[in-house]
This record gives sequence, C-alpha cells and structure tokens, in this order.
Amino acid sequence: MAPTEESASAMPAPPPPPHFVIVPLVEQGHTIPMVDLARHLAERGARASLVTTPVNGARLRGVAEQAVRTNLSLEIVELPLPTDTDNGLPPGIENVDQVTDNGHFIPLFNAVQKLAGPLQAYLRALALRPSCIISDWSNPWTAGVARRLGIPRLFFHGPSCFYSLCDLNAIDHGLRE
Repeated sequence: MAPTEESASAMPAPPPPPHFVIVPLVEQGHTIPMVDLARHLAERGARASLVTTPVNGARLRGVAEQAVRTNLSLEIVELPLPTDTDNGLPPGIENVDQVTDNGHFIPLFNAVQKLAGPLQAYLRALALRPSCIISDWSNPWTAGVARRLGIPRLFFHGPSCFYSLCDLNAIDHGLRE
C-alpha cells in the first residue's frame, strides 16, 4: 500500500549526514593524506570540514572548488594563528615548509596548539555538533577540545605499516638513543 499524503508528512525527517571535522598538522606530508581522507568521506555522503590556517587554506582552495563542482560536502575552515609576538614565530609562518630557521619549529608548534580556543569556538557555533573530530596524531591538543565538548575524537596516523614497524624495531633495539 502506498503511503498517503498524511502518513508521508508524519514521517520523521532523515537524520543529517555524519559530519567529520578534520584537523591536520600544518605540514604538507600530514595535510595531503588528511585531505584525501576528507574527500573519501565526502564522496560517501558525509560532510567534511578541514580545519587549518589561512595560508594552508589558500593552498587547499583548489580542493574546495573541485568539491563544490562535484557536489561534495567538503569545506575549508580557516582559523588564524594567534598573533602574540612573544612566541618567537615571525609573522606569516603557518606551515613547516615555511620555516627557514630551526629555532622556529617549536614556536610554530606552540602557536598551533593555541588554535584550541578558536577550534572550540567554531565547534560551539555549529548548529549541530559534529559526529567526530579526526585530528593528526601530532595534534594531541585536539583531545581536550573534543573532551570538553563531548565530541568523539579519532587520531589519524599517516605513516605506512612498514614505517611503523621500523620505528618500533628501532625503539626495541635502542637505536633511538
């Protein structure tokens, strides 16, 4: 029996698609695999929001434009790095490949950790909480954001199994020291 107009209107609306907020490390070797992950999720009907800085967002504009052309729900969310000048990071450095002085690596990673507040504000402003945060394993600060907001968090570890096996063997045999 076909549904009547009354019974069709009484049916609940389908739930929204899952929404994944993806937070890569600001380094091309970490960002590219997470962009691929975002595309795969969007191709399967999920909404994917890639959170990064403005410099890195500009680099990903082509990915976002292609997603729009193919009707994929993939967006780039740009959060500016903190601008306090006491951290030792020159203005404009937002990616590891921009670092020309080894003394700027730690200030860059410290600045990235300060994105916790802006990320939390972005997530709170969403009409619906995301289904999950997927962050780079090098962004452990996202765990606190997820915990405070009650959002599940997964971490993404991009190296191959062979790399991971070699890394573990190096630790087991004392090669790290």
